[in-house]
Amino acid sequence: MAAVMDTRTKYRVGSPILPTLPVNSKPLSFSAKLHWATHLERIGDILDRNKITDRSTNVEYRFHTECHDKDKYITIRTQAKYEAESDITWPRAVQQIQEYLNHENLHPAIEILAPALEGRRTYPVETDVFQWNKVLLPDVHNIINSYDTQWIAIDMVYREDVEVTGMKRPTILISARDADEQYWWDDILPAVRHRVAQFPNIQVELLYCYELIPAAANAALPQESTNDADVDSPQGHDDAANAGPPQEPSKDDDTILREFDDSADIVLLEKCLKSQTIPLGASCGRRGGGTGSLGGTLRLRKPDSTEFRVGITNHHVIFGYDICGGPITKFLDPINVESPSKADRTAYEKRLSNYSSYYTEKGTQLSDEAKENKKGTADMVARIKSFDAKVGEVFASSGFRSVQDNNHDEAWSMDWCLIKIEGRPSSSTFDSFELGIKDITGYCSIDPCRAYHVVKQGRTTGSTPGYISATESVIRSRVPDPEDGITKARKDPTDPPVRCHSMISDTKPIWNKDFLRPGDSGSLILLDPQNLGTLDDEGKTGSTSTSAETTAQVHKHEALIAGLAFANNPSSLLSYMMPIDMVIKDIESATGCTVVEPKYSGLVKHPPPPPPRAT
Repeated sequence: MAAVMDTRTKYRVGSPILPTLPVNSKPLSFSAKLHWATHLERIGDILDRNKITDRSTNVEYRFHTECHDKDKYITIRTQAKYEAESDITWPRAVQQIQEYLNHENLHPAIEILAPALEGRRTYPVETDVFQWNKVLLPDVHNIINSYDTQWIAIDMVYREDVEVTGMKRPTILISARDADEQYWWDDILPAVRHRVAQFPNIQVELLYCYELIPAAANAALPQESTNDADVDSPQGHDDAANAGPPQEPSKDDDTILREFDDSADIVLLEKCLKSQTIPLGASCGRRGGGTGSLGGTLRLRKPDSTEFRVGITNHHVIFGYDICGGPITKFLDPINVESPSKADRTAYEKRLSNYSSYYTEKGTQLSDEAKENKKGTADMVARIKSFDAKVGEVFASSGFRSVQDNNHDEAWSMDWCLIKIEGRPSSSTFDSFELGIKDITGYCSIDPCRAYHVVKQGRTTGSTPGYISATESVIRSRVPDPEDGITKARKDPTDPPVRCHSMISDTKPIWNKDFLRPGDSGSLILLDPQNLGTLDDEGKTGSTSTSAETTAQVHKHEALIAGLAFANNPSSLLSYMMPIDMVIKDIESATGCTVVEPKYSGLVKHPPPPPPRAT
C-alpha cells in the first residue's frame, strides 16, 4: 500500500498526515528507546542511501499541548539540512522507512524537516508598504471568515528564511485551533494565496493555536470565571439587579500554588513588598482570582472637579472573560484588588519557607553570609504575613468588548479595568537595570503604518524591550469548542473579531521568546524615545534620534504611553495591545470623568528618511 504522504508544508515531509506546527516533543523512556535502537540503525541506512547525511534522528512523542493521550503518537523525527534535491529524496526516504517499519509490524509516524523550520525568528514590519491594514487584512479576514472555522488570529510579520541565513520574508500568519483539518489546506490557504498573488514575495503560513493566552496568570476561562452577579450593568446584565453579593472564587492556598505556572519577577515583587509604593507593572489581582499587572496610574477628574487616582489593568485580570457586555460602572458590593496578588504572596512565602527549612537543617554549620540570608528570609516571610496589600476597589471596567475607531471602519478590542487607589503611593517611573530609568510624562497616538521600538514593565517578565509592528492584527478570543463541531450557530455575535496592534520581543540573544507572558496583562507599553523602531537589513535597531525635541527627551529620560497589553499568541510568539489613546477615550466616555494625568502628547511621528546619497 502506498504511503499517505504529508507534503503540505515546505521543508517538512512525513507520513501519515502530521500535526500542524508548532508541535511539542517529548522523549521516550530509556527502556522504550532501547527497543528502537536496532530499527534506528536500519533507518539510518535508508537515510544514507538517499544522501540525507547532515541529520539527527530520534524517536519521540510529537503532539499538540491540548491533545488527548491517545493522540500523542510515537514519531521518528529526522532533522536534516534542506538541499536542492530534498523535494525528491525526503519523500522517497519516508516511503522506504514506512515500508521497512510495516514489514516489522511497527506503525509510528515519520517526519523529516529542516531544523530552522521550528523556532524561526520573527521581525516587525517597519512600514506598511503592502497596504495590509487598509486593504489586504480586510480581504484576507473576509476570505477566512467566510468558512466556518476555528481561526484565532490573523497577523503579518517578517519571518526568517529557512534556506538563506539572514534573509527575511513578509509572511501572513494564520493561527487556528482546527489547523489540522484538510479544508484549510485544500480551500482556504489557496484562496488567501490567490488574493495576495500580486506580491509574490509574501508567504502564507498556517499555525496550530488552541487559543490566545490572556496575559494574566491563572486568568479564569469562560467556564470558570466570575459570576455575572458581580456587577450591576444595565448595558450588559439586566438580571444583575436581583443578584446577591459578589462571590469570591473558593481556592485554598495549595490550589493556588498548584495552578501557578508563571512566577512573578522577583525584583519587582520584592520592590512592592519592601515599601508601600506600588511600582509600575506590579502584581495585582482579586483575592483567589487571576493575577496580572497594575500597569500604572491615571488621575481622573469628575464633573464636580474632584480628582482621584486609579490604577489600570485589564478587565479579564479581575473578571475573567465571562462578562462581554459593558462598560461597567456600578457594582452591588465593593470588589477589592490587592498588590501583590494573593497568589503571588502565597507562592513567594512558600518559596522562602523552603529556604528557611534548608537553613534550619544546616543548623550551626552556616557561614556568616548564610546566617545573614537566613535572617533576611525570616524577615521577608514575616513582612509578607503582615503586609497590607489592599490597593482599593474597582471603579470601572470596560467589560470584554469592542469599540469603533475614529473612522468607524474597524472594531478594536477594549479590555481595561480601573482600581481606585486608596492611600498607597504609586510610581510612574519605568526602572530597569538593563534599560534605564524613564519617567512617564504623557500618553500618545502612534502612526498605525509604522513600527515603534517600545519597552514594558510587567509582573512576570519584568522589563523587556520590543516592537510594535506597522501591521495590525485581527483576533478572536473565543471560538467553538472542538467537541461542538464547526457550526454557524456557535458564532457569538457579542464576541466578534477585533483589531489590535501586534508586538514582538527585541530580546536578541533569545529569539523565540514572548514579549508578554501570563501575568503581564495590564502592562503599559512605553515608547522608547531613544529609538522609534527602525530596522536594518539584519534586523538590528537603528537610531532615529534626529530632532532637537527627541534628543532633549532622551536626556530627560522621559517615556510616553503607547498602549495597554492584554494577550499573547503562543504559536506565533506575538503579543497584542490596545492603543492607549483609544483606551483613554473609552474610559472618559464610560465614566464621565476626564483623564488629567498623564497628559496627551499628540501623535509621535518618525523622522523623515535621510535623502539618498549622491552618486
